Amino acid sequence: MSMDAPESQLGTLHVCRECERELEASEFYWKTQKETQRVYKHSSLCRACYQLSRRAYQQEYLKNYNKPDHCPEKREESRIKSYGLSLKDYDELLETQGGGCAICGSAEPKTKRNGRFCVDHNHETNEVRGLLCAPCNRGLGLFGDDPKVISRAVQYLYDKGHYGKKWNC
Repeated sequence: MSMDAPESQLGTLHVCRECERELEASEFYWKTQKETQRVYKHSSLCRACYQLSRRAYQQEYLKNYNKPDHCPEKREESRIKSYGLSLKDYDELLETQGGGCAICGSAEPKTKRNGRFCVDHNHETNEVRGLLCAPCNRGLGLFGDDPKVISRAVQYLYDKGHYGKKWNC
């Protein structure tokens, strides 16, 4: 989803279906169709109303997803199907890591999805590397799981100065 309105729409006004306000095109989300490269409005809701509607949906989803009778079976099924990792294997791996993230050591998974650590794995072989909190997992993914790029990022921080802020996972 593109964040910015196309130039052809700048200065035009659109009415939000929810709040019924007349707003600039930039107050709506825009999307580009892959095949034709045509840009169109993603939603008839303004950004503020769209975010409110998404938040309500996500909270309802999480409320239903985290029901005690739902999680263990789904969790086990998902881990086994995706990584060949049983619930027992997951718990043992977490214990060998000291009960936290393999990178930062945080005991909190920091995820809204299911309250569990992310299973970090090699994307080519699907081999499990460890369990990570959500921020560390995203960080590795954003660096393309490339140790050379991560090393250059570390060197960059040392060269250019870092602020000594504690990683808040």
